[in-house]
Amino acid sequence: MGAEVEVKDEESITKLSTKSRFRYNSPLVQVSLIGLVCFCCPGMFNALSGMGGGGQVDSTATNNANTALYTTFTVFGILGGGIYNILGPHLTLAAGCSTYVLYAGSLLYYNEQQHQGFVIIAGALLGIGAGLLWACEGAIMTSYPPPNRKGTYISLFWSIFNMGGVIGGLIPFILNYHRNEAASVNDATYIGFMCFMSAGSIGIGYILDFSFQSRRMRGFVGISVVALLGTAIWGGGLANQLP
Repeated sequence: MGAEVEVKDEESITKLSTKSRFRYNSPLVQVSLIGLVCFCCPGMFNALSGMGGGGQVDSTATNNANTALYTTFTVFGILGGGIYNILGPHLTLAAGCSTYVLYAGSLLYYNEQQHQGFVIIAGALLGIGAGLLWACEGAIMTSYPPPNRKGTYISLFWSIFNMGGVIGGLIPFILNYHRNEAASVNDATYIGFMCFMSAGSIGIGYILDFSFQSRRMRGFVGISVVALLGTAIWGGGLANQLP
């Protein structure tokens, strides 16, 4: 009886090992997808913060928003794990990533109206969303990769995530290249960041949860949304620089 169980276990292991590592539900693809989510949301947030003052000449509003952000982040960084257990990965990612879009939108509003109240509220909500997102990311990164590949998969995630800050830095560079005077970045810069963040929260965090298509098709849809939006933003930025 024990020998039969061992044979069945060996057969199941053999079957699992023959499956493609690039299938939608494989650890490699799932880690890559969470990397793309963080590329679009916290990665772009890092690029936005890297401009100094969120791209504003007067950094008072963003300084106050960051205070609110990390205050709520401290609380929901602890509560995020429990919320993840209730909502699951898709809804947790969608809720967390949507706050990044709101924050970029608040800076767009501030660029026009110069009222910092909305920016501070958006910063506080972003702290909540960041707690949810990173709780979900931690759960995925510690449970999905096989034990002998955790280091490789973690390095893959961080490489994809940090490319968000690198590529995101090109948005203000392209859209503000010909500006000679010190001034806040233009509205198109914030719209570009919002497009990427929307792709992360809607295109990957929520569309992939729909059951109207196969998982493989949903994966292609999410990645295609990011690729198309990115191409449109770069093309629009380059066209904006033409005389």
